Amino acid sequence: MTHDASERRAPVRLPAEAGSHGGLSPASSCVNVASRSRCVASGFSRKIRARLLKWALRLGTCALSLGVAAPVRATVIAPADFPAVVNGSQLIVHGRVIDVRSQMTAGRRSIHSFVTVAVDQALKGNPGPTVTFRVPQGQVGRYRRIIVGAPEFSVGDEIVVFLTARAPAIPTVFGLNQGVRRLRGDAARRRVALDAYRREVRAIVERTR
Repeated sequence: MTHDASERRAPVRLPAEAGSHGGLSPASSCVNVASRSRCVASGFSRKIRARLLKWALRLGTCALSLGVAAPVRATVIAPADFPAVVNGSQLIVHGRVIDVRSQMTAGRRSIHSFVTVAVDQALKGNPGPTVTFRVPQGQVGRYRRIIVGAPEFSVGDEIVVFLTARAPAIPTVFGLNQGVRRLRGDAARRRVALDAYRREVRAIVERTR
């Protein structure tokens, strides 16, 4: 059997090179492929980062629920001079700490320590034989709250404490550490320091009346 030359298949033409009939060269194709790859990789990276962030938040929540110590928080309070501390306090007492206990507060979302002082002398206000105030720090079981600047107390501490708030609210210490004066040393030194505080407080109160 013979075949006519017209039945022969036409040769297959390769895609035109760049510059002829608007075709793309292999180099141009590579650039487009690389660009698409970068776009895909960028989108994939964003998804990975979002998932990692989600898992980090979940792990942080789990750590808090297991009692792992949370980051320390700092409370910024502008320094106050002594007259401002005296005038900003409704109650100023000298006494000795007889009880410190920590409790969950705010629907178990926070912790406060409640400090009870046996009053030896009132420098301002009219307290009873004891005064209880609260401090934003403490520990309940494996949970602990730390506020930088919040004073800590122990049974037996002799202090002059400057308190704010009116009944029936539980008082708080004025300006955190700014509202506590600790009396240390021998009895003579403590008495001298206390007399100085009493004279200064009374002078400030008299001037503001």
